[in-house]
Amino acid sequence: MHAIEAIEKMYEKSMDELHGAKKYAKMAMDWKATNAVYAKMYADMSNDEMKHATMLRDAAAKEAEKYKADESGEHVRAMSARWNKMYTDITDKMARIKAMHSSMAM
Repeated sequence: MHAIEAIEKMYEKSMDELHGAKKYAKMAMDWKATNAVYAKMYADMSNDEMKHATMLRDAAAKEAEKYKADESGEHVRAMSARWNKMYTDITDKMARIKAMHSSMAM
């Protein structure tokens, strides 16, 4: 697998994990008032998904840095711009989910 394909795959998987994290955070919020055990379970699951997304994001960032160091030319600039957009997408979504966590004091 080429570096760009690996980066894109890790981005997709990271976004999948964040989708799960958001879903579980919403479920924790739904249960918070009526069942603290379920609320904590879903909050923990959301946090686990966030950890997975972070690992994938960090691995993709390392791959992107390695690619930029090993290659040169216009394709590197294009990949770098794409990665910067992907990174921003991931970190923005993470921030929104962390705000959900904070509002529930998870």
